[in-house]
Amino acid sequence: MVLHGDWWNVHFDGYLNFEYPPMFLWLDAVSMSWLGTSDFAAKLPSALAGIGTVAALYFLAAELTGDTWFGIFSIVVLATTQPFLKYATHAMTDVPFTFLFTLSLLFYVKGLRRPWFLPLAGLFIGLGILTRSVVGLLPIAIIALHSILNRRGRMLWSPAAIGGLLIAVALPLVWAGSQYRLHGAEFLSGHFSFISRKVRASGSWTAALDLRDYAKYLLKYYWPWLPVFLAGLVFDIRALRTKWLSPLWLVMTLLPITQAETAYGRYLMPAMPAMAMLSAVALERWIAAPRRELFFRGACALMLGLGVYTILFAPPERGMGIRTLAPVAEKYSRPGQRLLLYTNGELRFDYQNQLLWYSDRYVDLIGDPAELRRRNTPGAVVVMDRASFNALPAESLRVLGQDEDFVCYREGD
Repeated sequence: MVLHGDWWNVHFDGYLNFEYPPMFLWLDAVSMSWLGTSDFAAKLPSALAGIGTVAALYFLAAELTGDTWFGIFSIVVLATTQPFLKYATHAMTDVPFTFLFTLSLLFYVKGLRRPWFLPLAGLFIGLGILTRSVVGLLPIAIIALHSILNRRGRMLWSPAAIGGLLIAVALPLVWAGSQYRLHGAEFLSGHFSFISRKVRASGSWTAALDLRDYAKYLLKYYWPWLPVFLAGLVFDIRALRTKWLSPLWLVMTLLPITQAETAYGRYLMPAMPAMAMLSAVALERWIAAPRRELFFRGACALMLGLGVYTILFAPPERGMGIRTLAPVAEKYSRPGQRLLLYTNGELRFDYQNQLLWYSDRYVDLIGDPAELRRRNTPGAVVVMDRASFNALPAESLRVLGQDEDFVCYREGD
């Protein structure tokens, strides 16, 4: 987008791509336009969205309950949740979508008392759809069910609510309609076939509601808040401290991810603010009023200490092997020549993305050894995992660069 000026069409690896809506890519393109092309510029929108989600959650929790301490408890939990912090430093859609999701529910809750906020809820729902496609419709279902459960269903037919719904639908339709006008059925088939490939191919209710992988993920990473969250869920269902909003939010975000073919922990991100509010329900019960300020100060000190620790003892960055070899592959290939990437027969899109990002070349990811042999002609530049490279005959290969995991070589010279 930045280099070629085409911000309206999404491209990947040199080809039109109809799988992803453009919102997050627009944010990254703006960041790179201002700051240059760098890891920092790519990650900045997610980091800002993480900060924004924490702020939005405070106002949502306080507005919902009328209690500022409930808002404080909620953001302490979210701001010290390991998975949320991790993905707020990744150039991915998960945390920006969570930010838009939270904002849409914030303005809905505000709209319960001041209806003119409801169009703003629709605005952020529309931006969420432009970020995560049909998953962005989830806040509409949560709002509708929450209104009905709290006997506010009549509000759904108010001019403000209908206006918000029209905004939510119109924003993504403008972009999708233009894509259909430009590319016709190719756009529709490309986008919806991508969505269908993500859905679990099983009609079984047992399979559809399988949360075991996500439970394992929470058991491994959602500490120290997991027992607090579970207690808060029980307390909230009994006392309705969040007026059904947090349980609805949790359930409505968990149901779609059970339909996904692959379980990734990052799919839980839109549920994390709801889980933080449920944890706050328990903390509010357990921490007496005189001790709350001490708790908050201790939490701030802990967050500061974690920040300093992260800076001083940063873990090794991902993709260092590909990052090392990408400039080598670029140096020994011609402008416009596509690199070949082979990773032991697996389609490792993460490595392809890294090689695309750190080199100024397009990359063909190859999973079939026969296809690799056909494409591996004289002059081809290949990045290959070391185990596969060691199994090749070495007579015609020139090693250009290597590290512990990968070898970059050129065929035929």
